[in-house]
Amino acid sequence: MTLKQNIGVLLVFFAAMLWVQGGGGLPDIIPIPSTAPFPTDKPRVLVIHESEYTAKLPVEQLDILTGTRFRGWCQDNGWEFKSWDEETPIVQADESWKKALSVTRTDTPWMVFSNGQSGESIPLPTTVDSAISKLKEYTQ
Repeated sequence: MTLKQNIGVLLVFFAAMLWVQGGGGLPDIIPIPSTAPFPTDKPRVLVIHESEYTAKLPVEQLDILTGTRFRGWCQDNGWEFKSWDEETPIVQADESWKKALSVTRTDTPWMVFSNGQSGESIPLPTTVDSAISKLKEYTQ
């Protein structure tokens, strides 16, 4: 190798070492795009269902909608929770909830959630534990 090539390799090596020591992340000046399904300034989860068919849901899913365990977990971990019929008039709701209700979905019951940076729009999980596990992935 020539002297220039050796110097080049050393510069790359030292730059890599500085990058690793500095945390290895992207500089703060590069914005990371949001992957949130709806905009929000705090963690929110909306379960969208069809009231006419709610009684026909399996008990485990019904517990997400009506039980205290999921609601309690949300409250204890900073998630604002709502459960609405898909035809709920949303005149009084703030823009964030309106956008959450308008997220494209293929069926009901459906769960859409966002922490402001990321989130998902998915069929309602089958149990309280699986719903909590999904939200834990996005809890900061």
